[in-house]
Amino acid sequence: MKTLALAILLLPAMQEDEEALRKKHAEVTQFLKTAKTEREFRAAASDLAKLAQAAMNLRKYDLAAKVCSDAERACRAIPDPAQAQEHQDAARRMTEIAKEFLKAAKAVDRIIAKQGTPEDYLASGKFFCFVLGEWGIGIEDLSKSKDPALQKLAESDLVGTEPLSIGDAWAARKEPLAKERALWWYAKEWPKLTGIAREKLRSKVKALTSRGPSREGAVPTGWKMDAKGQGRIFIDESVSKSGRRSVCLTPTSTSTIWWTPFKPFPPGTYTMSAWVLPDGTEKETEFFNFKAWDASDKAIWPILKAPADFPFWTKVEQTFEIPPGAKQSHIYVLQHFAEGRVWIDDLSIRDKDGTEYVENGGVEK
Repeated sequence: MKTLALAILLLPAMQEDEEALRKKHAEVTQFLKTAKTEREFRAAASDLAKLAQAAMNLRKYDLAAKVCSDAERACRAIPDPAQAQEHQDAARRMTEIAKEFLKAAKAVDRIIAKQGTPEDYLASGKFFCFVLGEWGIGIEDLSKSKDPALQKLAESDLVGTEPLSIGDAWAARKEPLAKERALWWYAKEWPKLTGIAREKLRSKVKALTSRGPSREGAVPTGWKMDAKGQGRIFIDESVSKSGRRSVCLTPTSTSTIWWTPFKPFPPGTYTMSAWVLPDGTEKETEFFNFKAWDASDKAIWPILKAPADFPFWTKVEQTFEIPPGAKQSHIYVLQHFAEGRVWIDDLSIRDKDGTEYVENGGVEK
């Protein structure tokens, strides 16, 4: 395995990085004991978020879980319930990964030492594919495993000559994340299909992504429609990228603006992002905008767009600058398309330190 072989060469550096990471973690937790102001708690939460990602990169999942828990504590002290929940979910996920990694660690070690057995490749492949979703590593291991069905499917996946058949085979599996692999193959084939073939695949995709009949609920908390708008959106609990629900935009003949709640934006660099699922739309759709004016009244106007009729969750993002003296900042979701529906989830605008400025962008309230 090329990736794991590389890990052997990097092991001394990784150990040094882990020591530095643990030292920095201790420093931040000590700082938290005396923190009193919102600025101090936000600074600690920002540092902890970076440390959690660094621990993940080093595959120190137990440490990542601890760091996420500390970040949650910092966010609750601000208070910032949305980010606190995000860190809590991350800590829970890291704890689960740490447990699974312990089961697979010996197998991975033997593979690194070139002593791996088919049983080892099976354990390693399952961990990387079905726990981490790192298919680039795991699929190769599964192709050498002792499970005949998984081995054959992994070999087909590596060759990739029949995308729809491969997707169907993964869709039929029960392991966690197997359906994500099916959707990955379906998405690769989608642009090539037309007519009946595309509609048949659309039905398969909906069956994998939907949790049941659409239950049309209320507007997300804090969202408000422009007084002139006529469009309709609703919280949809049948499909989401993360959490329990997303928001669905329905077709409208008039351009409707939904204002989303947000925190004030100081000057700085920001990344605006969202997950979007456009189903049956006839063209590329603008859906998430930020607008402000600089000191000379020149508009700052980054826009996120959803591709036309691509019913797979797709992340779109854009980085922009807010200069000193900027004014009249606001965020809105634009609803203006004639066909299909667009689902959006995890609307976000974060600064370079990771602080979130969109409130209820995950529409969980």
